[in-house]
Amino acid sequence: MILREWTMQGLPNDAVSQENALFAVNGFRWPLLIDPQLQASRWLKNMERPAGIEVLRFSHPKFVFIVSKAISNGSPVLVEDVDSTTDPVLDSVLAKSMYKTPDARTLIRFADKDLDYHRDFRLYLTTKLPNPAYLPEIFIKTTVINFTATFEGLEDQLLADVVKHERPEVEERRDQNV
Repeated sequence: MILREWTMQGLPNDAVSQENALFAVNGFRWPLLIDPQLQASRWLKNMERPAGIEVLRFSHPKFVFIVSKAISNGSPVLVEDVDSTTDPVLDSVLAKSMYKTPDARTLIRFADKDLDYHRDFRLYLTTKLPNPAYLPEIFIKTTVINFTATFEGLEDQLLADVVKHERPEVEERRDQNV
């Protein structure tokens, strides 16, 4: 399995956040991040900015068009504010229901259309709800990852911010070591 590269820029310094990031980037299913402090959203936006991340909500008027374009072009998509259910239009994407044609193209059925599926396409889902009550079907379709910061994680983050301002060379060495 090839692991995608990711950057820790914007992530808290604790090991749990780093493990969560690995699951989010390299997991088999698309991640649904529980993110009440919006740390994961900031991290994803920074990490995927060079790839042209599209940030959407299910209520966006051009949701289907933008996701279709991202699937075909291999752009990342971040869907924010996911409530207790996902939009059924994403079911084939969440299930990764791709198929090959005789001419070796990879297609996916999305919104009643067959689209070319670009292997660099990435989908991230986030919710601000601190303790969402998801149905089992959400857990089956996605990898639910809790990015809620712990007290210790917030302490570490505050310490890192103080060090960054007081002694930036120390913080830079720590980043290089990690």
